[in-house]
Amino acid sequence: MASGFRFDPPRAALSAEVGWVLSRAFGPPSAPWNESGGIRGQRANEIAESFDLAERITARTAAALLVEEVGEAGFAVFQRASTGCVARALVVKQVCEEVSVVAKDLGVPVVFLKGAALHLGGWIESGSRSMSDVDVLVPDSSARRFQDALIAGGCRSPEAPEAEHQLQLLTHPTGLGIEVHRMIPGVRLSGGHSATADELLAGGLCGQAGGLTRVSLVPEHSVLSAHALVHGIAQHGLTPDTYPWSRFLADVQDLGAGGSGLREDLDTILPWIIRDVAPLEVEAVIDLIERLGRGEDPINVAAGDDHAALLIHHLVAGAVDDEYVRTMRLTRQLQGPSDKARWRRLVLDGWRTLWLTRPQVDKLYGKPKSALGYWGWRLWRPFDVVGRACGYGWAAGRHRFKRR
Repeated sequence: MASGFRFDPPRAALSAEVGWVLSRAFGPPSAPWNESGGIRGQRANEIAESFDLAERITARTAAALLVEEVGEAGFAVFQRASTGCVARALVVKQVCEEVSVVAKDLGVPVVFLKGAALHLGGWIESGSRSMSDVDVLVPDSSARRFQDALIAGGCRSPEAPEAEHQLQLLTHPTGLGIEVHRMIPGVRLSGGHSATADELLAGGLCGQAGGLTRVSLVPEHSVLSAHALVHGIAQHGLTPDTYPWSRFLADVQDLGAGGSGLREDLDTILPWIIRDVAPLEVEAVIDLIERLGRGEDPINVAAGDDHAALLIHHLVAGAVDDEYVRTMRLTRQLQGPSDKARWRRLVLDGWRTLWLTRPQVDKLYGKPKSALGYWGWRLWRPFDVVGRACGYGWAAGRHRFKRR
């Protein structure tokens, strides 16, 4: 059972532009902004993009108000981000339709997860949330067959190790990723192992995905909320460099935090995620979303001494402070939802970290000039990992010393 509060960010005064971005992304849509003195439009653009919130702000704010607050040039930047996101949403819809047809042809039920489920379930407005992949959950007994069918249909499979909860990431011809999940990590319907598609179906915890084939489903609200919380806090809470933490907060808000829906489901949700997410962390997230949703000034919230304030500083530092991100890189290797014993997980993760596939070598070190070069980088890898670990440990130690 998780019990602590894992976030310990540095605290710093927030700029007016940061306050504006968070107000526009999570506050009452198009409500007047009361900050005197105005903001710098270009800086607001930069912060919104680094927080992955430009599309959301554009979708929630009247165009005339955006022009008034960030100027014509700033508005044009927001509009371009929104246009790109709308186009991306059309690609997501196309990929979901193709995945749905593959599932129908195989006679395999497919449960869309995360961003795809929010789109298909009508929880978010098209073009308000960026997406880089489509996540789907299928019965474990059919996962390999389903993956092979997607590859036969034109998807590419890189030479990469599988994760515990999913097969290798596929790349659709459109460039969008497809992740075939065998379980929802950290959502434990029975308190033990992570939930499977078969468990969701047996429990009646899915509904039809509108506009797709009859075997295409989306989880019900409680499952979506539980997955959002465990994914955002336990799986990616300490990895803001790989998954924008503001996107997690946006998903939680869109699923009902600050309004109706999420609090009403907490008695159901918490037992499912208690092993990986502490109740006080869930309470802090909901408290923050509720306060911002009521129109509280994010700068005032961040100036407090409670957990909601720490979450704002974690969001900001995670997006702009590389040193803070370095402090979390060792800790996050030991956390995250898993169904494996800790020792076994550490062994497997260690092996995957040390033994690199060719695409991983290309990405980390650049493509060698010959096949022998791959072996050279593999031999060098253990020394590189030890050096990096020492650097991360040193960064974490300095951070703790400064926080005293």
